[in-house]
Amino acid sequence: MAKPNEMTTSPAGREAGRFREGFRSKAYQCTAGRWTFGFGSCFHYRNGFREAVKEYDTIDRAESAELFDLLWNEHEVGVGLAITADLTQPQFDTLADMCYNLGRDVLLGGWETDPATGGKRRKGTGIQRAVNSGAIERVESELMRWIYSGGRRDDGLYSRCASRVLQWNSLPFKEVCYGPGAADLLVLNPDNSIKSAVPIQIIKARARAFQSAGPIAAPAESVRVPATPPAPSNPAPVASKPDEKRDTPAAATPAPAAKQKPPVPKALKEYSAKTVDINHVPLPNVKPENGAKPFYESERFWGMFWVASGNILQQLIRRGALVGLAPSWVLLLATDAAKDPTAIAVVSTLTVAAVGALGASIVMVRAGITKKRKGDATATQTLY
Repeated sequence: MAKPNEMTTSPAGREAGRFREGFRSKAYQCTAGRWTFGFGSCFHYRNGFREAVKEYDTIDRAESAELFDLLWNEHEVGVGLAITADLTQPQFDTLADMCYNLGRDVLLGGWETDPATGGKRRKGTGIQRAVNSGAIERVESELMRWIYSGGRRDDGLYSRCASRVLQWNSLPFKEVCYGPGAADLLVLNPDNSIKSAVPIQIIKARARAFQSAGPIAAPAESVRVPATPPAPSNPAPVASKPDEKRDTPAAATPAPAAKQKPPVPKALKEYSAKTVDINHVPLPNVKPENGAKPFYESERFWGMFWVASGNILQQLIRRGALVGLAPSWVLLLATDAAKDPTAIAVVSTLTVAAVGALGASIVMVRAGITKKRKGDATATQTLY
């Protein structure tokens, strides 16, 4: 066991995450209605900054694997920020999978005002408090909470949550929750919502029985069948032991080559070693000399500010033109006021001013978008 802020997800944990997500090359809408592709990725960094997946986006398996590792690294940080109790490697892998699937807020919770400092802090969540207090039964019940989609219990989410409980307890989950034996775990309604489900205690008992039955047979393509020598004419009787094969050391196989880490996009390169994450520090206590600064001082913030200001100005001009200028021109041309040079000058001046302000608002929006993208591409702090 170790402190979560000193741990990273194991290769087996990442493989379990990829297995649960599954791979899709074309964008699809997840149960939350967000466009997703690859191994459950809602974002990508193809243009040097973070962008949401859109309807017709596609991705191949190699790029998806790199993107998965990158996004997984971002989300597993939440485990170290939220959990203070020592964890085993499977327990850390389980919580990292939750953060990848549901977001870091599943452990950190929302924001609240710290009465002592007046700054912002995280509220925490039920599973965070259960893990930190060592209440194992509460942890399992919290892991099983996330089975609802659109107000109904979802079969896929139930299997995923049950597999997390088994992984948390270092039990095999693929064969129990996704294999042929998982067919009787759920009884579904005609709309595929869950009518009844096998309790998690029984699923754990099945996993323990499966674990005690012996190691899982290797896939056929990886099994090497040695040449069988001819049997002697008078073989000596040998006692048969069921576990004899299990105790026999396997033939030495070369260690797999270490997998290279995926390249990190420009927007995430060169993190300062002293950077302080905003999820961990109240806003008034953020110190610029530590490599972090408040969000309102970033180019990203000012880009968003100019975009919002330009859009508001456009709305005001359009409504003003609809309510004021258009009727003024109608009255001017339909009455004798058209012969009055002063009236014509006033309405013309207002029209020119409105057109100029509309052009300025468009420039503000374009400049804001450019500034926000520049801030996204050059930001090197998790605070952004």
